[in-house]
Amino acid sequence: MPLTDGGPTRGQGSDVLSPEEVQGVLSRTLASPEFLSSPRMGAFLKFLVEEWLAGRDRSLKELNIAMSVFGKDSSFDPGSNAIVRVEAGRLRRLLTDYSRGSGIDDRHFLEIPKGSYVPFLRLAPTPERLPPGLSHASQLPGRHHVTVIACRIAGSFSNRSIDSGRIHDDFLVFRRLFAKITEKYGGRVAEEAGDRFVSYFGWPRSLENAAYLAVAAARELVLGEIDSSRDESVAGHEQTLDDVAIKVGVATGWAISGTRNSDSGTPVPALLGDVLADATAISYCASAGSVFLSEATYRVLRHYCRAELPCCRLASGETVWRLEELGIPSESTEGVPLVGRRHELNLLFGRWSLVEGKEGQVVVISGEPGIGKSRLINDLWASIRQNGGRRMLLRALPLYSRSALSPVRDAISELAGIVRTDGGEQINAKLLALAITPAESEPSGVAMLGSLFGLALPDALEAMPASRRKEAIFAMLVRVIFTAARKAPLLLVVEDVHWLDPSTTELIHLIARGLQAQPIMLAVTSRPGNDQWRRLPRATVLELAPLGTADVEQMIDEVTGSIRLSAEQRKLVVEKTEGIPLFVEEFARTLCDMPEFRGRLPERLIDLLMARLDRLGDNKFIAQVAAAIGREFRSDLVAAVAEVPEAALGEAMQTLVEEGVILPGGESGTGIGCFRHILFRDAAYESMLLEQRRQIHQRIARLLAGQTGFEPRAEIIADHLVKAGLAEESAPRWLEAGKRAARDFANEEATGHFRAGLAALNGPALTAANKRHRLELLTELGVVVRVTKGYGALELFPIYEEAKTLCAQIHSPDQEAATFAALWAYFCARGDWAESAAIAAEVAHRAKEARHRDLLLEARRLFGTSALFQGRLSEARRWYDKVLRHYDLARYRPSYGYDAGATAAVYSAWALFLQGDDKAALTRADLAWSIARSQKHAPTQAVVLGWRSVLDILRSETKDGREHGELLRELSEKHGFNHWSPLAELVLAWSETMAGLRPLDYDSMSRNVADFCRGWGGFLSPFLWMTVSQCCALGNRNDLALGALIQAEDFVRSHSEHIWDAEILRCRGELTLKEEGSDGKALAAGYFNRAVALAASQGSAVFEQRAQKSLAALT
Repeated sequence: MPLTDGGPTRGQGSDVLSPEEVQGVLSRTLASPEFLSSPRMGAFLKFLVEEWLAGRDRSLKELNIAMSVFGKDSSFDPGSNAIVRVEAGRLRRLLTDYSRGSGIDDRHFLEIPKGSYVPFLRLAPTPERLPPGLSHASQLPGRHHVTVIACRIAGSFSNRSIDSGRIHDDFLVFRRLFAKITEKYGGRVAEEAGDRFVSYFGWPRSLENAAYLAVAAARELVLGEIDSSRDESVAGHEQTLDDVAIKVGVATGWAISGTRNSDSGTPVPALLGDVLADATAISYCASAGSVFLSEATYRVLRHYCRAELPCCRLASGETVWRLEELGIPSESTEGVPLVGRRHELNLLFGRWSLVEGKEGQVVVISGEPGIGKSRLINDLWASIRQNGGRRMLLRALPLYSRSALSPVRDAISELAGIVRTDGGEQINAKLLALAITPAESEPSGVAMLGSLFGLALPDALEAMPASRRKEAIFAMLVRVIFTAARKAPLLLVVEDVHWLDPSTTELIHLIARGLQAQPIMLAVTSRPGNDQWRRLPRATVLELAPLGTADVEQMIDEVTGSIRLSAEQRKLVVEKTEGIPLFVEEFARTLCDMPEFRGRLPERLIDLLMARLDRLGDNKFIAQVAAAIGREFRSDLVAAVAEVPEAALGEAMQTLVEEGVILPGGESGTGIGCFRHILFRDAAYESMLLEQRRQIHQRIARLLAGQTGFEPRAEIIADHLVKAGLAEESAPRWLEAGKRAARDFANEEATGHFRAGLAALNGPALTAANKRHRLELLTELGVVVRVTKGYGALELFPIYEEAKTLCAQIHSPDQEAATFAALWAYFCARGDWAESAAIAAEVAHRAKEARHRDLLLEARRLFGTSALFQGRLSEARRWYDKVLRHYDLARYRPSYGYDAGATAAVYSAWALFLQGDDKAALTRADLAWSIARSQKHAPTQAVVLGWRSVLDILRSETKDGREHGELLRELSEKHGFNHWSPLAELVLAWSETMAGLRPLDYDSMSRNVADFCRGWGGFLSPFLWMTVSQCCALGNRNDLALGALIQAEDFVRSHSEHIWDAEILRCRGELTLKEEGSDGKALAAGYFNRAVALAASQGSAVFEQRAQKSLAALT
């Protein structure tokens, strides 16, 4: 009967084949290496084809197949036993492997269409017959992880003194045998040139154990007997090749597939890359009769080969190894059930029973990738769900590690039922449904949640300081989660916290501190090394260890099902997977596909994954596009980037699900897909050429930028633009992302975004527009660094110096004035008050030029502070009074790090106190705190509390110092103000030591001073060392007190911070009296007299009175 190939799915012309020709196609297929290693699959295919040829295709049903092929009886129930469907899936994959492997040059291929068991004969596509779009994907250049053999015949072969005809014949003998050995081990002969032969392992079909197969082939070439009598093509020749010396080099690495012209001018497939050159270079340095390995090849085989390190290196510096002995390899893969975790699961169930009794629990599950952290939680959830529990999943992803609260937004979307197509009104309505209490139902509360989705805030909320708004959003999120738990006990899962953004990290810690009386289990999965999660309140920490041998054996049985592995194969799987469940499952599944595959398993999981991707055929391109988007991806975005219709995409995604590459759920056009493991995503991404990646990333960025709604975040678009090679174009997006993060007080994310933008604009010749973007990035970065690390942070100086240069280049007076203001803060923080005074004049000049009222107000504050720290108290007061006269709380907002009115008020409190007006000083200090609280600006509140604490020390008020020190410590911890924390600790140590509540701890106090100077640059350090000295003197540790005073003197001597000079002299005199008694009176009097004169010249009545009192005590 004639049979027609080509089908409606391809719409091609057809060839007519007789049954005998079809049998020939079947015979070639069954004789291939793929099917010879899997007789079970061969018998299955043979039965299907013979029944089809006999006209009994209607009998190809599951029951008949199970009885005829798999030995089942008539009681077999296809509904409860899926063996036929499972084996059919394996057969389809093996047929795909054959068509892309040893059968790549065949004209016809057998296929088993999905949904049917009737065979189908397909005609191999040619370049002219390929349909547009998808089928060309397999011919596109790509990256392949391959092992290459370069084999050379030593000089004795080509220089033998025999007739040239015999040399030619012997050469043919070797070429034939080289090809046979290469093909025996699954490789492909690539080329010959003179006395060199090259073969590839891992291309055009990926091999899960390419390096081992290549080295085994090379070893047989070197050690095997080469005899012409064994080759029919040269039979009759008397001479054997016993005296042929073979030199072999083997190299492993990445190569690029492409085409080259053959001798006839026809393009033929070829590989390009350094790995080919490396193999050839190794063959030249190899000794005759030996196999030499590249360092990369040796690394792959090191667990089951013995090699000697010869005195040989490639030009690249890579070491070359001489193979001594090759053992039998072993590898790894995946399974379905949870095995070996009964103890851990029971512990989780015990903790959950406490949650049901409204005792909140924190569980931290730690372990290496693939150890089964998520699987353990999923099994817990499967039980909880049946009993009415709820789950909220926060999944951290590498791509969103700098996107503030991205996992929270996704979880809220799921909880509220928000979809991408929802408009603002729909989002608000769904968010409102989450709110239970009246306070949560207020428009402001819903609006704060809406801001997570890009919805505009009301003016009142927009005007709220960023720190206060962040606090409100966090409080609202906590209430939403706790409210959800009141409906039913809640499993709050945070996956992969090693990729969590800082803001979400902060929120999770906040939740952990407040769930003690809530019916919530906070379950966190983490890789080893994230110790901060172990310190969560009342945390139960589970460290998942690798499975034991018995558990691995059980997992192998569960995965392989009816297919039984040999004892040798099972032993190898146990040894090489080292108890990692993901590896066990993946390698066991590979052995299911190739039951006779005798232990030559892949050394690295990445090779196995690349082989799995190759099974996808043309759908591999879909996986690559999805990988460029990230581990999670939207199906409609994949379709748009790949330019495939929705129907074709659905089929491709279904294939990816069936092959275990992605999880179910992303098959529909609007679904969200997710790679089953991050390693699948990495393998797909790495298989693309750089230029192909760039094109895909560019399309992703363009499509995301053209969308509206809450999904496309600026930092995501920017990241795709950078990966597309469009770094300069990404800068405005990084700037937008950084501003948004800074506005939400996500300072770490903001710093990362601004620095990424600067890196994108790091070229030698920037356009004027790019210079403006770079200037704005520098300015915004400087603000964040000042807030988080202090005004004296060393990294600020180069930031503002470059900003000043850019301002001059693009003529921006307003920004130049702001830059000078920032430079002033840097110099004053480092105690260089003379330089800061000069810069203050520049700020005032530029503020007047720009007619910038707020900046002019700031300039006056700068003049006042420069004068204050240099000891000119009256001048400082005049400037501060002028600031406060022009300050308008209703109009002014903090613009340069701190509020000008609040800082002027608290600094003027110092001046008033030193001038002797204690009551006015306290009034000004209270005014500063009132302004700071009204502005709701955390950095301003910190500076007021810090400088108020200094006033407490000046006034010797230990009770007030303790109160303000505790407030400053709390504020610093809450907002991550690491530069303020040391001052808070020092003030608390001073107040409690002076009040007798704690013993002197000089080491701790001196560390506090050093830490403060590290963040601020040194300013105020003379006063801080005087404070330490005061505590030491109280404890009669005069030696330590003197050492602290010397530290203060050293700083004053090299800087212009003279406000403390008189008090330092007085304290030095007091210590002299303590140390030397009456013998030191004259020296002490000298210190006191100088202190009196200096304090009087500065107008410091308090320091003058103290010095006079000390002087009077001498008489």
